[in-house]
Order: sequence, then C-alpha cells, then structure tokens
Amino acid sequence: MTNKEQQIIYDADAKPSSKMMGMIFLYALVALLISGVVSIAASILFTYLLPISEEANALIYYIIIAVSGFALIGMMIWIQIGVFRNKTRHILIPFIIYACLMGFFLSSFTIFIDFYTIAVAFGITCLCFLAMFLVGYFSKVNLNYLGIVVVILFVGALLLTGINFIMMFFAPIAWTYIDWIVTFAFFAAIMLITAIDVYNIRRLIDNGMVTQNIALYCAFNIYVDFIYIFIRVLAIIVRSRR
Repeated sequence: MTNKEQQIIYDADAKPSSKMMGMIFLYALVALLISGVVSIAASILFTYLLPISEEANALIYYIIIAVSGFALIGMMIWIQIGVFRNKTRHILIPFIIYACLMGFFLSSFTIFIDFYTIAVAFGITCLCFLAMFLVGYFSKVNLNYLGIVVVILFVGALLLTGINFIMMFFAPIAWTYIDWIVTFAFFAAIMLITAIDVYNIRRLIDNGMVTQNIALYCAFNIYVDFIYIFIRVLAIIVRSRR
C-alpha cells in the first residue's frame, strides 16, 4: 500500500472522529453557556432586584443554593441511569436542568467575587483543560491506570482535611499549609480525571461506540470536568490574594 493510499484511509478515519468530538464539545459548550447565563441572571437578580443585603432576600437565595446543590446530585444520578437506557430524552432533559442548577450554584461565586478575578480564573481554566485534553486525546498509553493515583489523591486529601480540622484549633499556622496541600491535591485529581475522561471518549469514538445519547453523556463529563477545574482555580486565586 502506497503512502498516498495510507493517507486517504487515515483521513477517512479521522473525519468521523473529529466530527463526533466536535459534536461532543458543542453539547458541552451549550451547557456552559446555559450555566453562565443563569449564573449572571441570578447575580443580577440578587444584587439589584432582590439584594441579599436584606435578610429576607438572603434567606431566599441561600435556600435556592442549598436546593440546587442537592438537586445537582439527583440530576447526576438521573443522567447516569439514562445512559444505560440508551434513550436521548432521558439524558438531554436532565443535562439542561443540571446546567441551569449549576448556574444558580455558580452565582454564589459571581455575586461575591469581582469580574476580573472570575475572568482570570476562566482563562486559566481554559489553558488547564486544553492541556489535559491534549494529554488524553493523543495518549498512546492507557490512562485508566491513573485512576489509582486519583483515588490516592482523593483519599489523602480527605484524611488531611480531617487532620486539618483538628490543627485549626491547636496549630493555625500548620492549618494553613495543610489546607494548601489539600487544595492542590484535589486540583491534581480533577486534572487527571479530565485527561482520563478525554482518553476514554477518544476510545469510544475510535471503536464506533458513540451514539447521540453517549455523545451527550461524554459532553456531560467534559462539562463537569471544566466546571470543577474552574471552581478549584477560582478558589486558589481568591485564597492566594488574602
């Protein structure tokens, strides 16, 4: 087989892969836009129309945030179940609801943090996500083995969190350092999860296993990874300025 024939076969295989990955990212981008719009709308509502400086409005807002947090867990379970039912409608509706709920939850940041800091965090998040996407997409090594590292990071961070709670009362200085270690441990775990998710999405596409429903589920994973990275980056920036 000539080099030209090999190139033609490669291009034919690459186009469906690129198209499917593009569709997945389009779904994720739409979800991010929904969350962004809802977050900004909620911020405007509770800053100007129903300012949370008033006790009654603050109570309403915090109830909404609490309900949104619990509802996000329910929507995630619904989406997980919907994948195995293999019906698009079981994922699309909860995906949209999840994006809206996440928008309300993110408003707890946009209300209290200035726009410049949020913009910087978003830019850094894009760079971090891009780096992990490239690692996951082009990796020739099975990245699922990194799941062990992710578990170690999460378990270690949780144990340190418990220890840090005690140190907060007896050694405030040590509490600060341990808190930073916990923060970066969670951040590293989320970064690795992003690379693993992208790697598995690429494998699904290469094996021709991506239906529209699976594409929505993959988009959901990418969307969640991006949001979690953003929250962690934003937290790091805010705390470093204190």
